[in-house]
Amino acid sequence: MNNRSKFCEQGNVFIIILVAIALFAALSFTVLRGNNNKSDTLLADRQAQLAASEIIDYAQKVTRGVAKVRENNCSDDMVSFEPPPFDGSTGYDNVNAPGDKTCHIFHQNGGSVSYRTFPADWREGGSGELIPVFTGSSCIPSVGTGDDGSCMGDGNENDSELMMVISNLKDKLCQSMRKNLNFPLSSASVMVIFDETPFNGTYQDIKVAATDTSELQDDYTGHESSCIEVTSSENRIFYKVLLAR
Repeated sequence: MNNRSKFCEQGNVFIIILVAIALFAALSFTVLRGNNNKSDTLLADRQAQLAASEIIDYAQKVTRGVAKVRENNCSDDMVSFEPPPFDGSTGYDNVNAPGDKTCHIFHQNGGSVSYRTFPADWREGGSGELIPVFTGSSCIPSVGTGDDGSCMGDGNENDSELMMVISNLKDKLCQSMRKNLNFPLSSASVMVIFDETPFNGTYQDIKVAATDTSELQDDYTGHESSCIEVTSSENRIFYKVLLAR
């Protein structure tokens, strides 16, 4: 075999080695990228679970705060959700609440709950932190004794519950909440929009508040807390009944 033939054979072997290295590198990159994507998914799932737990735990603290001020002989129309610095600058200023703050959920003399909001990256689209709303203008079927369990509205403000509501949650976060609350993940979306008028001591009937909660009978009857997907709007709303009426 002449030198030229040997050179050609060595060159072919070299090319084959280079191709093998390139294929191995490409395969390694694909596997690594797949593992990274899987890790990112697992991380996102874990983050959603932690975020869901934070919101649910906070809602439970507020519920306990409401129970505490009720033990202070605060009637349901005396409960105040006015946040610090308690200067009357928010819609939660309740003229029925005593001046010593014993009916204030977020004051040490009352419910002793620390007021908080939630990160903007838990929100679906838009910007700005998630701010819980405390309202007395919505109803959950068969929670409490109002409205015969139907939540259709009949002009009686006693039908409405005292509730905490957080809107515009991300889908993964909403699903984690359902799982955390042992709520069916397959529950249908509904055409419900909770009224988010800040509670200032005055309850409203759900019709007066222009809030339709009749569709909640399908999946949410008797459930004091869940996350709802609103039909056609991609809005996901967490609610917690703080005081059933």
